[in-house]
Amino acid sequence: RQELHAQKAFSGQQQTIINTIQTSYVEGLMNEGDTMKIDQGFHPSFVMTGLGDKDELWVHPIDKWRAQKIEARKAGKLPRPAEKTVTLNYHFIDITGNTAVAKVDYNEGGITTYVDYISLYRINGQWRIISKIFHKVD
Repeated sequence: RQELHAQKAFSGQQQTIINTIQTSYVEGLMNEGDTMKIDQGFHPSFVMTGLGDKDELWVHPIDKWRAQKIEARKAGKLPRPAEKTVTLNYHFIDITGNTAVAKVDYNEGGITTYVDYISLYRINGQWRIISKIFHKVD
């Protein structure tokens, strides 16, 4: 992630969005299960939407995802060991007014496993993660 940032120049607002995603999604939700970090950047109405095997859509709200991470932390599965740490590589961050979308490679232990599209709104001056769709990399 750091190497990619050295190669790309991001605007101040784009960097603020990266910081929100890094703190709440990568560190809070995926690597640590830290509820304070999760709550900082995820809007309570957040949903992850996926496409099932038979092309049916499913949704996973943040409160359910958050609860799963709390259980994983209690079970000793979080924080993740260094070799399984989640990192992101940013393809782009597109901002229009108070809306933004980030396209990222989601990496576990250095291997890209998903491509995520993360949508955000700037609410009361703070970027909040509103939704995510993704593609599983074969």
